[in-house]
Amino acid sequence: MKQLVSLGAWGALRIDSRDKPIAIFKHSVTCVTSLAVLRTLLEAEEQGVFNEPIHLLVTQDHPDVSDAITHDLKLPHETPQVILMKHGVAVYSETHYSIIPEVIATQFSFL
Repeated sequence: MKQLVSLGAWGALRIDSRDKPIAIFKHSVTCVTSLAVLRTLLEAEEQGVFNEPIHLLVTQDHPDVSDAITHDLKLPHETPQVILMKHGVAVYSETHYSIIPEVIATQFSFL
């Protein structure tokens, strides 16, 4: 996973999403569910389930970026949360145990 650590990086991802889908995983270090989902995503990534990287945002470390994502994509704040973005717009979002690596990979393939 690639770390998402600044508003500048968030802006760059929005621009990059014009050419390709972007995946973001919003993670809370204080949530057991978030940790379990993170482990599942990391394992899937190691197994080559995803063709594109997932960008990891630790919400406690970068609340400004989390707030910007919530505002810019007009999504409610959730953790854990996976968001797929294309053309600067959220096209897919799941939270908690509805985050399934194979479903994310399938959604990527439709974009």
